[in-house]
Amino acid sequence: MINRSVHMNYHTNLLELEEHMYPLVDVETPNVFHNLFPYTEIPKIAFNDRIVPHHMPDDIWITDTTFRDGQQSRAPYSTEQIVTIYDYLHKLGGPAGKIRQSEFFLYSKKDRDAVYKCLERGYKFPEVTSWIRASKKDFELVKDIGLKETGILVSCSDYHIFYKMKMTRKQAMEHYLSVIRECLETGLKELPVTEENLTQMASYRNLTHQLTEGITAVAENLNSTLQGLTTNGEIEQAATIYGH
Repeated sequence: MINRSVHMNYHTNLLELEEHMYPLVDVETPNVFHNLFPYTEIPKIAFNDRIVPHHMPDDIWITDTTFRDGQQSRAPYSTEQIVTIYDYLHKLGGPAGKIRQSEFFLYSKKDRDAVYKCLERGYKFPEVTSWIRASKKDFELVKDIGLKETGILVSCSDYHIFYKMKMTRKQAMEHYLSVIRECLETGLKELPVTEENLTQMASYRNLTHQLTEGITAVAENLNSTLQGLTTNGEIEQAATIYGH
């Protein structure tokens, strides 16, 4: 891309060039990194000594994942336990909302019952939000409950795309964008999109750049606002789309 746009980074006070273009490379067979993840040895960790700069935002808050990630490391909470912890989070975060949101799974009846009971509390903070896979079936749960925001997970490794989803990279990208479009058309207030498993991608910028371009186009077509992309090293990349 010859004429890349120039923009000001107000955290560093430096001018920066727009990212390079990274065309999607569709392949017939997945790259599963047998050199790092051989089936006959312990997985290897390779270091590249890259330093990721710290750019602290002006406003800092907490998005709590006790009812999502927290339930994957212990026995699942009961509905009553979830509501009790939610009350604690409300008190702990205070009226300024330092604990801004709580993310919930919606897959089981117990989780959905807990969401309804927490919504009945009427707290401004933490806001009740959900977390779903890039699946239209999952999004039906969000619509049924009437939540205004949901996080959406898009897996980018060939392991997930080829072996779990049974798709090609191009098919996966088109599928993700179709779900994102439907979410925005429904009128969600915010839609955090998180690309995961980037360390197991054949090309870090390959699929992520195409998704970024696609998400931007979807947001523009639906008169929504795309917040600037944020990266966490090479672990994950997230974009938040604000609806109108």
